[in-house]
Amino acid sequence: MRNRKHPQQSESKAWKTLFLVSFINSAQTSLAVVGIPSHVVQTEMSQAQLGLLLGAMPLFAGLSAFCSGFLSDFLGRKSLLIAGLALLGTSLSLHAFASSFPILLTLRSFTGLSTGIIMGLPSALLSDSYPTSRQQTLTGKTLCGYAIGQTIGIPIGILFMDWTDFLLLCSLLGFFTLLVIPLARAYVPSTQTQIPRKNKWASTYLKLARSTIRDPQFALVSCNSFLSFMALSIFYVTFALWLFDTAKLRPAEVAPMYLGAGILQIIVFAYLVQLTAKLNVRTTIATSLLVNSLLFATAYLAFQSLTSAAVLFALTLATVSARIPGLQFLMNNCGEAPQKGLRISIVQTCGHIGKAIGSVAASFLFTRIEAHQTLLICSGITLICCILFITPVFLETNSAQASTKTEQKQKLGLGEVPDNSRKKWLWHARC
Repeated sequence: MRNRKHPQQSESKAWKTLFLVSFINSAQTSLAVVGIPSHVVQTEMSQAQLGLLLGAMPLFAGLSAFCSGFLSDFLGRKSLLIAGLALLGTSLSLHAFASSFPILLTLRSFTGLSTGIIMGLPSALLSDSYPTSRQQTLTGKTLCGYAIGQTIGIPIGILFMDWTDFLLLCSLLGFFTLLVIPLARAYVPSTQTQIPRKNKWASTYLKLARSTIRDPQFALVSCNSFLSFMALSIFYVTFALWLFDTAKLRPAEVAPMYLGAGILQIIVFAYLVQLTAKLNVRTTIATSLLVNSLLFATAYLAFQSLTSAAVLFALTLATVSARIPGLQFLMNNCGEAPQKGLRISIVQTCGHIGKAIGSVAASFLFTRIEAHQTLLICSGITLICCILFITPVFLETNSAQASTKTEQKQKLGLGEVPDNSRKKWLWHARC
């Protein structure tokens, strides 16, 4: 299904709809990073409750992502996307009625479940439906919604928090989410389920799953997802707490900072990604990780003034944006099509668990060490990611492994399989 060509108009409607999905998911996730600390301060909740509220969504997102990939292989990605949007819209809409900590924690958990379902589906749907040569470009356009969710959604939300409550903003975003469902039904392309409906399909899927999990390339992508998102989550939460607690800023004063960073993200997704799509994917990702590590290492200087802190935040978001399409390209194309959902599950689960650990760790570290010291930890973690990504293990072509995979496919009754050595050579030449 990957190379099926849709008319240009259909392609445009598809990525624009997925653009809205990315916008919503980004806005509600990012708004929580600044909204929850602000809400906790206003309601005088404890640091333990802050950690639980911040960690609940990524934790449950990781749990749902673990199952959603397999379900998307079996049920179809479009159906699962619509179900995820319905759950997200409902859980966000009910935030206005969260009158106590247990209710709010429950709603944040359901929001996390829906976030995990939705997160990896836009790029997977695009890779199912359009040629490989178009995937990074379309993913970059779709991810502009992610950037605009921070560029417009967060600053406007922060400004509104001066007049209204974070919970009401979540409810408004929930109603908007429900309105996107008819667009998804109409314009997102329907693709065939990836798991063949035949005898012993479950055992076939599990056998292929073992080969996917054992693939050292995929293992490195998963490890990178866990470590890099953990470091980023520590940074985002620490930065938000520093703004509100140390710098004593009001939400309206923080909005321009997020606006500037978001504009830079849009530029990266809209223009830079299209240029880097022609380059070696691994080099782009490793360079982005290295730059992030160096930026975190300058935290002591950056936290000397609001201006330098804003520059650090903007450059961090920009460098992260430069590698996201490449990582999604690797995730979607580093294995067989029937395993794409499984790969999404594992990578997204690793990322969400990393976010959950990072959120809790940031709230714990903030009261014990200086913010710039916390970011030095982020720098070290990100540098490890960079080293892992350029390790020779990720580059080597194991002919024995290729031969084993060919034999496995033949035993599973998947028909004649062409020599994998040429396919692997082409893969490494592109990536």
